[in-house]
Amino acid sequence: GVVVWNTLLKLNVKKASVEGALEVCEKMRASDVALDPYSYTTMIQLYSRAKQLDKASEVFESMQKQGVVADTVTYNALMSAFVHCSKPDRAIALFKQMEEEKVKRSAVSFTTAMQAC
Repeated sequence: GVVVWNTLLKLNVKKASVEGALEVCEKMRASDVALDPYSYTTMIQLYSRAKQLDKASEVFESMQKQGVVADTVTYNALMSAFVHCSKPDRAIALFKQMEEEKVKRSAVSFTTAMQAC
C-alpha cells in the first residue's frame, strides 16, 4: 500500500534524488495509489533540500487542488524550507495561512515562525 510507496519516497529524499522520487510518484499514480499527506510532505522536504522552493510550493498547491488536506507537519515542512532558504516573508505568510485555515499550530510551527523574524 501507500506505506511501502512512502518508504520508497523517503529513501529518495535521503539520497537527494529528485528524479527517483518523481519516478516513485508516477508509479504510485499508475498503480492507483493516491498520495497522502505524508507523500506530499516528503516531496516538499525533497525539493526544499534541493533548494527548489518553487517546486516545493507547487507540491503544496497540488496537494490542495487534489483535495488532500495539509496537516501541521506539511505546513511546518514548507515553512522550514522558506526559513532555511532565506524567504522569511513566505514563512510568516504560511504561518498566518495556518490560522486562517484552522490548522492546529504546534511548537514547531511557532519556533519556525520565530526563526523567520
